[in-house]
Amino acid sequence: MEIQDLFELENDATFQQLNQQVSSFNTLKILKLENHEIRHSNILAWLFNPKENHGLRDYFLRKMIEHLVLMDENSNNLQYQIVGEILNHSLMDSYVYREVKTERNRFIDLLIVNQKLKSIFLIENKFYSTESENQLDDYLNFIQETYKDFTIIPIYLTLDGEEPSNYQYFILTYGQIQSILHTVLMLNRDQLSDSVYKFIEDYNQV
Repeated sequence: MEIQDLFELENDATFQQLNQQVSSFNTLKILKLENHEIRHSNILAWLFNPKENHGLRDYFLRKMIEHLVLMDENSNNLQYQIVGEILNHSLMDSYVYREVKTERNRFIDLLIVNQKLKSIFLIENKFYSTESENQLDDYLNFIQETYKDFTIIPIYLTLDGEEPSNYQYFILTYGQIQSILHTVLMLNRDQLSDSVYKFIEDYNQV
């Protein structure tokens, strides 16, 4: 690239904006959060919890469920209609649990339980990692035995929409999570505190 081309690039408004975003101070990047699956699960648990201090109530959880319905890959799931029906109700009574231990000493990343609706979202989060042998089966069997009268919606969250070994799992991608974060930042600025907005903005960039 010649010097003239460099000058033109440095004075291009789009390039300047992108460069500013990449170079901006981001505490999550400093902590190298992007490489640690458990950190992503912790942040998602915070966002999914309607009673947390982010002020979004059940907005993020509701948007996640909407994306499950919108994905063509999930349209043949046997519980597709049930997921859509859940959206007709308030999700404010949902509770989020982390690292739920199974009988085989495995740990479910995220469990979202709504006693009032008798529904559970089981989320296995894979970030730069793959399934262990029978992992998804083990998680689903454990929750089915523990919550016998509940509707259980298992979700396989990956970077690129990897297909789960168990066909009962819905597919969800981090691209969709980012889309929800973008919507939050665009439409909910007035109701978020400055610190919460900055945190979500940083996570969206990560």
